[in-house]
Amino acid sequence: MFGLGAAQLDVEKQVITIGTRTVFLQRKPYLVLLYLIENRHRMVHRRELLDRFWDGKEVYDQSLSKAIGSIRKALGDSESELIETRWGLGYRYIGPFVELPQPSSGAQPLTVEGAGEDALPFSPSQDVSNASAARPFTGKEDSASFATEARRLSPAARAMLMASLIAGVAAVLVFGGLALHRRQVARSREAAAAPIRTVAVLPFTAASDDLEGQYLGLELADTVADRLSTLPQLKVRSSATVRSVVGLQADPGLAGRKLEVQALVTGEVHEAANRSVVSVHLLDGATGANRWSGTFTASSAEMIRTEDAIAEQLAKTLSPQRASSALRSTAGDTNDAEAYSDFMKAKFFATTRTHNSLEKAIGLLNKATGRDPNYARAWAALA
Repeated sequence: MFGLGAAQLDVEKQVITIGTRTVFLQRKPYLVLLYLIENRHRMVHRRELLDRFWDGKEVYDQSLSKAIGSIRKALGDSESELIETRWGLGYRYIGPFVELPQPSSGAQPLTVEGAGEDALPFSPSQDVSNASAARPFTGKEDSASFATEARRLSPAARAMLMASLIAGVAAVLVFGGLALHRRQVARSREAAAAPIRTVAVLPFTAASDDLEGQYLGLELADTVADRLSTLPQLKVRSSATVRSVVGLQADPGLAGRKLEVQALVTGEVHEAANRSVVSVHLLDGATGANRWSGTFTASSAEMIRTEDAIAEQLAKTLSPQRASSALRSTAGDTNDAEAYSDFMKAKFFATTRTHNSLEKAIGLLNKATGRDPNYARAWAALA
């Protein structure tokens, strides 16, 4: 139960109550409101909400506006005092918030009268004609009687009894541990066998002093995500959503749960002998377990073909039955290594969204299109 100023949100019933007025929210508006409340520390982009609740389809953009309108009406937020709107950007919950205890039904279980606080709930089938039979088991009396009987035994008998008890406890722990391990193994196998339908590509990382590697890492992640999104029946979180939710330096152990995906793609970039070495990993989104790893080495001129190779290998690993021919190829976009380098640097500066960084990005993109007038991705980024 959440207190939102004059309104109360029952998260179990999906109901908003204001005084005597009760409003039942539809599923999508309820989910959007709950997500805005959970992320009230930041502005939530429209694209992020569309990706999460409408599969990122542009046709549903109007549906998001209607959902926000339904939320405002339910909360009585006609003056935008609870939900802030940044036109063209997104929404943020800015109203008061407090967690309230969930109201209980008030029903209490019937207990055997006079049995004390340790009594079990009363059952009509229970035979209460005999007072000793009706008395519930608490463990206290049995422990006392066991200790009394144990003291009557000889030292050797007590030693044998304690050894038997220890052996019994050890057996329970061993067999219980084995059973738990078997269940965990079975769940891991089921997860590994299940088809992957959701994936996110985290920004590839590089050393803090390796700016070229950072430029390349962002561009590789963007390109691989774009190419994987062309696979049928595979939902890929957009790069904008990934960065807004987990940032540029994401923790894979938490990113899978935050992004709600079955698999994560991570990577590291470093330089060796004037060539870029890219290590790529496919991780389980829930456990972080490694599903596949690969290493690719390329010069600047070969990097576009390397992007394609990484995406194709990931596609085969994610779903062998899906034809890798469905991937959109980026080969031939440009053969100019310097234009490609300028493009990668521009993408890096564009992510920070400051005035100076955007000016740098525009300048680099103008250089890239000047070197290669047919460089489609550079023209698209400039636009």
